[in-house]
This record gives sequence, C-alpha cells and structure tokens, in this order.
Amino acid sequence: MKNHYLTIMLSIGIMAACTEPNIEEGPLVERLSSNQDIHFEELTKLISSKMTDPSFRQFIKMESIEQFDGDYDILFAKMVTKDINSGGNKINVRSYLTNVLNNGRTSGEAEAFIEILLQDYPLLQVSIPEIYEGSTEKWDAETKSILVAYLPEDYDEFKTKDLIAYDSEGNKHLIDAINEPTVPVIVIGLNERINYSEGSSSGRIVPYFSNKYFTYFFNSDEKESLDSNDRMMATHAFDRDSNNGRDVLYKGRFVDKDAFRQVEKWPGGRPEFKVVIGYIDKSSGTPTARTTTKYLSEDGWIKKKFFSADLLTKTINVPILTWYKDRYALDMTYIWVELDASGSGSIEVTSQLVTKFEDGTATTQTIKTTIDNNDDQAGDSVVQYEHPTGGDGTWYSTGIVNFSVNQE
Repeated sequence: MKNHYLTIMLSIGIMAACTEPNIEEGPLVERLSSNQDIHFEELTKLISSKMTDPSFRQFIKMESIEQFDGDYDILFAKMVTKDINSGGNKINVRSYLTNVLNNGRTSGEAEAFIEILLQDYPLLQVSIPEIYEGSTEKWDAETKSILVAYLPEDYDEFKTKDLIAYDSEGNKHLIDAINEPTVPVIVIGLNERINYSEGSSSGRIVPYFSNKYFTYFFNSDEKESLDSNDRMMATHAFDRDSNNGRDVLYKGRFVDKDAFRQVEKWPGGRPEFKVVIGYIDKSSGTPTARTTTKYLSEDGWIKKKFFSADLLTKTINVPILTWYKDRYALDMTYIWVELDASGSGSIEVTSQLVTKFEDGTATTQTIKTTIDNNDDQAGDSVVQYEHPTGGDGTWYSTGIVNFSVNQE
C-alpha cells in the first residue's frame, strides 16, 4: 500500500533539509500541488549533483545506449539494482544515491525516498533523448557534465514551453521544451514503452524485469485466434484470392516534418506507435466489430541531425491476420496512435467502418479503442480487400503517417 502520508512528510523534510544555491523556491503551498513534481525535482537535483563524478556520468551514458526499449531510456527500478565503478570500487547504485541523500538526512529518510520512487512511480525512467543523430552516444561523459531536467506531471508536448533543469552545482535553469537543445540533456520522466503488473511474474512469459513490487514486460501483440477450419480458398480475382498468406503492415513514413512534430517533441525521444486494426467478423453468424492491436518499434522513423531531422521510410513488417472476405468483409480500418507517458485518464476513440461481405450484404459498425489521454491520435485509413498486395503492397495515408500493406 502506498504511504501517501509518508510521501508528503518526507517531501517536506527533504525540501527543508536541502538548501540549494541560486534556486528560487516558490511558496510551499504551490510546491505541494503535486507530489510527483516534488519527487521528480528532488531526483533531478540528486542526479545532477552527481554529474561531477565521471564514473556516474559514464554509467548513465552506457546504460542509456543499451536502449532496452528501443530508445535511450533507463528504467529506474532496474537502474538501482546495478553497480557503478566509483573511485576504483564497485558500489550498488541505490547505495550510491542514498549515500548522497544521507547528507543532512537520516539513512531511514534516504531509503524511504527511494522506496517512494519505486512504489509510487513504477515507470520512472532516466533518459538522454537523441537531439541529433548520435548525440547521446557522442556525449563525452568522461569530461563533460550535462543538465538534468524533469517532465512535470502536467507536461503537454504541445503546450509546455519550458522545463526545469539543474546543473552539477545546483543552479536552476529553464530550457526550451519545444526546440531541441544544442547538447544532450538527461530527462527524468515516465516510460511510455513498457508496461507492468503488480506482484510476481507468474503468467508472464519472460518478463523484462521484476522486483518485489512489480513485474515489467513489453507491450506485445494482441493474439487473434483463427480456427484453421475457417481457412478457405476463393475465386482468384484479386491478390488476396490467390494468396492466402497473412496481411502484413509492411512500411511506414511520416507524411512530412510538420506531421512528425505534431506527435513528438524532443523530450519524448523517438516516436512509438500502436496500430489498431478494426474489422467485421461474422463467423458466429452476426457481424461483430473486432480489433487487433500491434505495437511498433521506435527506431527507423527519423534520422536526427544537428538542428534538423530527416524522415525515413521504416520497414515495419508486422503480420496482421489472414483475410477471408466471406468472414471479414471487404474493408478494414487502421487506426494509428502515438503513445506517450501515461496521464490521469483515458479516452475512447471511435471510427465508423462501412463495408459489405462477398455476398453483397452491407454492414456499418463502430470500431472502438481506448487510448491514454496523453496519447496522440495519428489518424486512420481504410484498407480494401481488392487492393494489390504484391511487392510493397498498397500505400495508404492517415494524414500523419503513410503506410503500406502487403502479404506474406
């Protein structure tokens, strides 16, 4: 159970015990408006204070470039279980951080703060977003310190203009949240590419990581169950008539740079999409709206340069399902969603699918999917059974993303 009383009291104690130079503190009542902001700012100060240590800088860099989730992110829950080479000695990262917290605090307070972070913010991460191609990997962590910033709880990539950051001397800075900085910045935030459940890993296939509180796992495709007896050959009028292989979401590309900027700003790192495929299934006799969801990898969409980015055509190559026109009708809709860190709620997205079956029976169904209120809707497009599927297949556009569908 989360100890929110401890959270608030410890936050007050931490603020009272730590007097930073050149930092203007707002009124206490304003500072207490969000426990998350208080905790993230404290962690930001803590990590920035250790930017004076080349060993710690190198640790952060090397952990980030492992790209465990496809981006330059480090899951905090796993980070504190690792060791750092400090002063020629190996020391656990959690001990390394709590030793710093012990300065002016009891060891119990220091440990309690780490526990709050682990329990209350399972998706807490430390990241170094790529601001131009290779910027993270080219950071000279041996000799150069960088700023550490955090994403506030009300962060909105279209409305938030500035982020609070700290340097290794404890000085407070405001940095542009819209336009990329000229040098890398460490960003404290919430991971948007991994999921978790409470308790042990029972029932999960090869989880990414587990601790005493949570089991972490990657978003995986929702499995659609197709009865092999339903497979049948049709007249060979179209590509899908002569090829009963699965449809494949094959390639994708942003429509233009403005479209890319609509769904991702630099603090969020690389764009991550889920695609919800909506279709009609009458295998049970009554046409019923169904969906299957695919999560796409983050790499291959853009190539960042200094102050600019080139758009790439990404090979996605994700199988969807085998399309039987007597069962699934002649149209499907592909709904694209760019995932962001979880917000405070969710919204339902609907799309009307108007189609007909091989026998001429028409049907109109509402395709529904639930997204986080921080996620960005990236449009939808209808894929038709009759369209060619050879080579790259047929290209479609949502207005944000162009994509092609072919067959195995």
